[in-house]
Amino acid sequence: MGDQMTFGEKVRDLRKKRKMTQEQLAALIGSHESHVGRYEKDQSFPTAPAIRKLAEIFNVSTDYLLFEQTEQADLSEINDEELITLFKAVNEMDDENKNFVKKFLQMTVNENKIKQMLK
Repeated sequence: MGDQMTFGEKVRDLRKKRKMTQEQLAALIGSHESHVGRYEKDQSFPTAPAIRKLAEIFNVSTDYLLFEQTEQADLSEINDEELITLFKAVNEMDDENKNFVKKFLQMTVNENKIKQMLK
């Protein structure tokens, strides 16, 4: 798909990668199948809560869905074996524990960004 994927192209791509129908995705976000079709064709845009739900369902960030990034970070660039091992362990956790780790990591990343901006 071109250099920059639209919101709709990303939703369609993520849905197809998970072998989901528009109807199944609509049920998960509390919407109608026709709405998902319009999102995927960039004919309409979901509400903020629906965008949040899509990000959770597809395990991507809302930034990925909303902004002009063609793909998520390439994890093969991580060269810290211990970190990779930890990420794999977290991936095996239940959703509650995964979400806790994600929030902790996000707080740490945000704190680091703030420190970098203050330098």
